[in-house]
Amino acid sequence: MPDISPEGIEFQVHKTREVKKEDLYSTLAAADRQNLDLLVDAFEDISENDEVEGGMFVVGGILNKPHPRKDIDIVVYRGFPDAPATQTPLIEKSQLTLANEKFAGLRLFANEFVKRNPDFKIGNIIEPFEDENFDNPNILRNTGSIEITREGSTTLQLVNGYDGPVGSDKSDDRQFAVLTRVEKTPLATAA
Repeated sequence: MPDISPEGIEFQVHKTREVKKEDLYSTLAAADRQNLDLLVDAFEDISENDEVEGGMFVVGGILNKPHPRKDIDIVVYRGFPDAPATQTPLIEKSQLTLANEKFAGLRLFANEFVKRNPDFKIGNIIEPFEDENFDNPNILRNTGSIEITREGSTTLQLVNGYDGPVGSDKSDDRQFAVLTRVEKTPLATAA
């Protein structure tokens, strides 16, 4: 019998937003699947070398609208490496400052990806900026994005996921597909 408690219903509704990676891949051209695989391999390798957690999540029209699409929106979330004790606490930083710090990491990743895969080029770059209607660094108009293009395939739109993994906020009702998640593994202790 299904769980009809409020918590069970909330969990079930929350889980229906996730599209299986295999289902996403079944709708994509071979070149686009290859591009995503290359992106995931580089992301996992770079994140593990930098010892940061992170994830890549496909969102947007590629999941639920007719193809072909102009781009594939990929929210990229990378945590910070372990912060030194002298770093300014996160609570004291504005959303714009946090978005810019994370965007710097996204830019480094995009540059490294293109360096490893010379068939790809970096296209349009939009840095994070606040919403001019509010004049408040805690209300953002855009969190930042970087286009990566490859001839003969759909543009990859890397979106700065500065505020955490897609799907972690239950009020966010976007569909998403998880491409990868990288988690820190605790160092083995000597016995």
